[in-house]
Amino acid sequence: MQKSDSTSKKGKHINKKAFYSITGTLTLLLIIAATLYINHMNYWPFNNDKIKGLPDEHIRAVLDKHSSVETLLFSQVGAYEMNYSGSEIRFYAEHYHYDERSETIDFGSISRFEGDDSIGQLIWGLTDLRTTDFDEDPSFGSLYAQLELSGSSLSFNDSLSTLPEFTEGLATSNFLGSEPTKIKKNTPIPLLGWSSSLSSYSDYEYSISPEAMADREDYIVLYLEFK
Repeated sequence: MQKSDSTSKKGKHINKKAFYSITGTLTLLLIIAATLYINHMNYWPFNNDKIKGLPDEHIRAVLDKHSSVETLLFSQVGAYEMNYSGSEIRFYAEHYHYDERSETIDFGSISRFEGDDSIGQLIWGLTDLRTTDFDEDPSFGSLYAQLELSGSSLSFNDSLSTLPEFTEGLATSNFLGSEPTKIKKNTPIPLLGWSSSLSSYSDYEYSISPEAMADREDYIVLYLEFK
């Protein structure tokens, strides 16, 4: 009987030791995982001026960056945040006419030393874009933009009046959402598209496919390209 009690006590001691060991290991793993996540998402207070909640080499649209003044001044606005390290960021538009790319509109770019941080935002606003059902011929005015990256700033003011009127109407497609999107060097990231076919798209690749282009007279896409 005494031997049984001794065995029972020894078993309980082993169980407690195993429990504390497993608990300690899990706690350590959770701390490591939390630390890695905080660092990855740039919540770490020592990650310089990086955008919080956005991993390195990523971009996202920011829906709450528009002030009431901007909303009043512009027909459409867009804002994006990015954490990136590279040599150049270029902002431009492509005009597609049916299945041909007929025009490139270069708004400008910011160049940096290779590997330098390019942390900041792009905000743009478009004037005179008439998009209501009462407009027979929606047309483009001027695009105003501000690109601010780690101490460098560039403003754009480009007239888009040379673009054709969308006589069949106008539909807008947003390709970049609030979820972080991975940045790939030398690969353009589509921000937004304007279509003359009254069709909006969630899939950018399909929107520029021959099938989609065949029935659409004009299509304009805003891009950011990272180098």
